[in-house]
Amino acid sequence: MILLDTAGFQVSKKAAKHQSFTNDDVIDNEYYPECIKLSKELTGTSKVVLFDHSSPILSNFPG
Repeated sequence: MILLDTAGFQVSKKAAKHQSFTNDDVIDNEYYPECIKLSKELTGTSKVVLFDHSSPILSNFPG
């Protein structure tokens, strides 16, 4: 099993409820809280900081 303590990341098979990644506001208000909750459950931590969100929608535009 790949664990955070030994590999620097952890794999989980829990499916995300959030399925659409086209609206940053929806991602901020739905997906991020879901990720934070899962991270806390898996690691037992009390604080999670999410960073480096890159939007695939914006990256498809030239220039």
